[in-house]
Amino acid sequence: MEYLNQRLVNHVHLQAANFAACQRFYAALLTALDRPAPSLSDDRLESDELLITAGAPDKQVQLAFRCDSPASLQRCQIAALDNGGRPVPTSPTAPEPSLTVRDPDGNEVLLFCPPGVKAAFGKPSGDTPFTVSE
Repeated sequence: MEYLNQRLVNHVHLQAANFAACQRFYAALLTALDRPAPSLSDDRLESDELLITAGAPDKQVQLAFRCDSPASLQRCQIAALDNGGRPVPTSPTAPEPSLTVRDPDGNEVLLFCPPGVKAAFGKPSGDTPFTVSE
């Protein structure tokens, strides 16, 4: 992990009880975000400021990933749901367009487009699948 002095947030470290499932989930999500392949080992995943290690988490967190377009948001949705993510209702205060999933360990992952990017999709409720369209 490289420590960067000029960034507000240097890194985010998650511990994953179900590390193999979380490794698949985040590797697929990062690929859908067009990020370089993460560095993987038996008990560690690293990508830029994201570090995930095997271990018992002491709390759940929310992560937010910016998608550059509705197409990117849709790729992320598919990657998340195909790799153990579960849809959950997105907060009405979340940026539009956006969607929220839980990773295999139950952490909330918000996927959103920057202001000014438009997409039409239904907000999920419970385990109801949802889709993003341009």
